Amino acid sequence: MGFRVARALAALAALVVALPAAVAAEPAYEGRKKCSSCHKSQAESWSETAHAKAFDSLKARTKAEAKRKAKLDVDKDYTQDKDCVGCHVDGFAKDGGYDVHEPSKYLVGVGCESCHGPGSEYRRMHRKAGEAFEKSKKTTPRQALADAGQDFHLVERCSACHLNYEGSPWK
Repeated sequence: MGFRVARALAALAALVVALPAAVAAEPAYEGRKKCSSCHKSQAESWSETAHAKAFDSLKARTKAEAKRKAKLDVDKDYTQDKDCVGCHVDGFAKDGGYDVHEPSKYLVGVGCESCHGPGSEYRRMHRKAGEAFEKSKKTTPRQALADAGQDFHLVERCSACHLNYEGSPWK
């Protein structure tokens, strides 16, 4: 009996040691501040869009007509409502993503990582590609970024909020 317990504990210890590596394998959200440090014109253009202001629409007494259409209380603040926030921020409930208890201004709104996926896996590679372009004027195939984790399946990303959420007035 003692041998089985020791073997079970050894297996559990191996799992606990392997767990951080498995968790670290998931790409993390980093926020638009890192993206916009290079993509200034895109960030400026985005800042004027409805996606940039998506989080603000969750505040009380905003977007009254849309809230009525979705059968929501116009006077209620939905900025901490876990059923609503996910479609109005980057990476809700994901590693490095928006957290209602520790909100980050760089993750509010439907930003870069809402469409392109979490940046931690490809940001370094993206930077190296930019540096290589500066030196040689040769571009890096976008497939390299996709292989590293940058998501280009925008239709799937868009439909997660616009089509799959039953109460969404933005279909």
